[in-house]
Amino acid sequence: MIHFENHINYNYNVTLESIVQYNVNATWIHNNGLDHWKGWRCAAGNTRFYIDGNFEIWSGECHNDLLGNVLETWETKADSICARDTCGACTDDLITSKHKI
Repeated sequence: MIHFENHINYNYNVTLESIVQYNVNATWIHNNGLDHWKGWRCAAGNTRFYIDGNFEIWSGECHNDLLGNVLETWETKADSICARDTCGACTDDLITSKHKI
C-alpha cells in the first residue's frame, strides 16, 4: 500500500475514494506506479494538446486521440477515455485532470 502525504513541491492533487485529498508531485505518481488510468476520463484533448511534426493535434503527448491538423479544421474533445496502460509520456500529461468512470 502506497503511503500518501502532502508534498512541499507539488503539481498534482489526488482525491482518494475516501474523499481525502493530497498534494503530490506528478513524478512521484509515476515513480510509484500509480499512473495507470486506462479506461478513465482524461481532460487531455480539452485542456492539453500536443502538436507533432506533421502539424497533427493530439490529446496530449500520449497521442490518445487525434483531434485534427493545425492546417485544417479540428475540434477539442470534452473527455478522452484513456487507452494507454500508463501515463508516463511527460509530466504535463500526468498533471492533466483525470477521473474514474
